Amino acid sequence: MKTPWIMFAIGILILLLLVVAIYFNKGKKRPTDYYALFTIGIIWLGAGIAIGIAPLWIMGMVFIAIGGANKDKWKKNRIKWKKLSKAEKKVKIITIIGLTIILVAGVAAFFITNNTAEKIRGSKEYKETTEINVFFPTLKDNEDFLDCGKTYPLKRTIVKSDNMAKIALEELFKGPTSEEINEGCTSHMIDRTNSYALKRIFVKNGTAYLDWLNPIAVEGMNSVSSSCGSVFFMAPIEKTLTDLPEINKVVHAIDGNPEYFYNLVQMGCEGDYAGYCDPTPFQ
Repeated sequence: MKTPWIMFAIGILILLLLVVAIYFNKGKKRPTDYYALFTIGIIWLGAGIAIGIAPLWIMGMVFIAIGGANKDKWKKNRIKWKKLSKAEKKVKIITIIGLTIILVAGVAAFFITNNTAEKIRGSKEYKETTEINVFFPTLKDNEDFLDCGKTYPLKRTIVKSDNMAKIALEELFKGPTSEEINEGCTSHMIDRTNSYALKRIFVKNGTAYLDWLNPIAVEGMNSVSSSCGSVFFMAPIEKTLTDLPEINKVVHAIDGNPEYFYNLVQMGCEGDYAGYCDPTPFQ
């Protein structure tokens, strides 16, 4: 996390130092002190990297490159303090003070902004988000729902949670937006009005377990027992959940009884669903 005004202030201060140096040296022909330039470059490079201010370490690298390329002129071009004029001494003092202020300000800004960022991340108000795919039933290239299990993924941004599966299904049950409906997506059998039908959901060893109320008692779930209705019900849920990295399998149950669910939806407990009817995880 960087503070733009700190970087802006440092840039202005550097420009002021250059203006002061040019003003006091106007009309004087002094050889460039490449040794001093190289030394300043090292200081700026180290400080810029340490406090994360790119313009500072970039200028440092430039000064190091120029000073290093003229190493043969270090001794010849160095001017001792006693040989400087009063104006030049004043420039050097101002420059040293200015560079010190830049260094101190940069270090202070680094610690202040870092501490602020840590406090924000550690506060209750800070919420990290992520993007997931939610699979909705769709009529796109699927007139009259000839393919009962066809879905279309839509992006949703959610707050990260310990129960991502629950949040993902909540997004599914909210349904598509008006624009998404116009593009062919439709709501799931479970929506805001009957989402209470899902009693609980938990994930264990890569499997999401969903425990439902008896569909007979839930308005809108009457068709779940039909061949098309069961696929229409299960496909969006299972595709949405298995798209999450921590889930690779989904098991349903009604009032804790998975066998009852899979018989109701005409899938049974054999073939592709062998092993799905163990009630132990729901107990």
